[in-house]
Amino acid sequence: MTAFLLSIPEVFVYLFLSFSLFGIDWTRFKKQIVWFIFLVSLFTHSMLIFKVPIELSVIATIVFNMFLFKNLFPFSWSVAALMSLSQSAVHTMMESMMIHFRDITSPHYREELLEYSIRELLITLGADFLLFAIGFYFYVKKITFLKWFTARHTEYTNYVVALMIMFVIQNLINLTSIRNSNLEEHFDDYFLVVSLISIGIMAITIYLLNSFGKRLELQTTEQTEGVYLKNIEELISSVRAQRHDHHNHLQVISGLVHRKEYEEVSGYLKELNIELQSQQAMLHLNHAPVAALLQAKKEIAQVHHVTINVQAFTSIPAIEMISFELVQILGNLLDNAIEEEMKAPPGRRIIHVTIDRMLNSFLVFRILNPNSWIEENSTDKVFQEGYTTKEGHQGLGLLTVKRIVSKYQGHIEIESDRSCGTTFSIFIPFSEKKRFKEEKKCPTT
Repeated sequence: MTAFLLSIPEVFVYLFLSFSLFGIDWTRFKKQIVWFIFLVSLFTHSMLIFKVPIELSVIATIVFNMFLFKNLFPFSWSVAALMSLSQSAVHTMMESMMIHFRDITSPHYREELLEYSIRELLITLGADFLLFAIGFYFYVKKITFLKWFTARHTEYTNYVVALMIMFVIQNLINLTSIRNSNLEEHFDDYFLVVSLISIGIMAITIYLLNSFGKRLELQTTEQTEGVYLKNIEELISSVRAQRHDHHNHLQVISGLVHRKEYEEVSGYLKELNIELQSQQAMLHLNHAPVAALLQAKKEIAQVHHVTINVQAFTSIPAIEMISFELVQILGNLLDNAIEEEMKAPPGRRIIHVTIDRMLNSFLVFRILNPNSWIEENSTDKVFQEGYTTKEGHQGLGLLTVKRIVSKYQGHIEIESDRSCGTTFSIFIPFSEKKRFKEEKKCPTT
């Protein structure tokens, strides 16, 4: 029972450290974390009870943890495998160091699981506390060496495989060290060298990850700045065009009034008011890139005689999603909607865009094009790589949308009907507490 109770804080600490290194917000998965800790502790204890050899025990634990990461959390198999291997590498390294520098017997070589002295209990709990402190420091300072794997692992498959191999080598070295610690005759210098090699490999891995992560962060910043500059240029062009249109509207109204065609004036003003209401809705979004994108797409659509009607029932709150990624999502969906509406007769081409919230937890974008229809058996295929109904396209647009939305634990729904058309609904989670804190930091005057 002592070993089982000791494994609970140990599993929690290693899980917390993994989440911190991978840049994952653990507060979203409280129930899953409780289940993970309980199941892994029970599994680890059963390995010790049945005296499974340490090598098989480590392999079984890696596979079991990977299975739990995949099924309890919204991780892909590659991310689940990477998290499980990294967790195992740190765990075996710490066990090896405690064995050789603090003369603690590995649980796998104890005759009785209850044989824990006060000194061993204090050292074990002290090591757990040290790792928790490191993880907490990473969490508070937002130091995330491995976040780019969870976000963009599909783009860097070779690096993911290389890192997995590094963690496997780390595990093999640590297991060799732990295994030899059970021998009656051993050399302290040998264990010192093995431990230093293990620590060196881990340090080099973290350094390379940190360097590569900084390059990716710089690349992301440049992409974000590029999107902002492009959107600002489009917004400026849109303002200039609106100024020119405003002059034309005044000339039309002046001419109609001069000819005393007051009913025509009334109808013209109603149409103009609808357009102004749509533009007013975009101004209240509180998100310049999205407002600029919607305005730019409206002008592109008008060239093809497609009307885009925007209804915003909320401003866009603080979300984790980067601006250029949100622009990518909406841009892809609007481009597809415009292309679909161009197949309809000119007088019937219209796209409805609504922005709303659901349960004050999700930001919801809905894009409806009434003249499109997707067969029921094809709604899941549209997100597959290479699937497309257009000539000369690679079928990557909706795949990109799916990847970005899943990255932030959001989801997509598709509703399609012959009579009503096709609606894409994007649900992006946000934290009202985070938004409140940001508003509190920047009070209005």
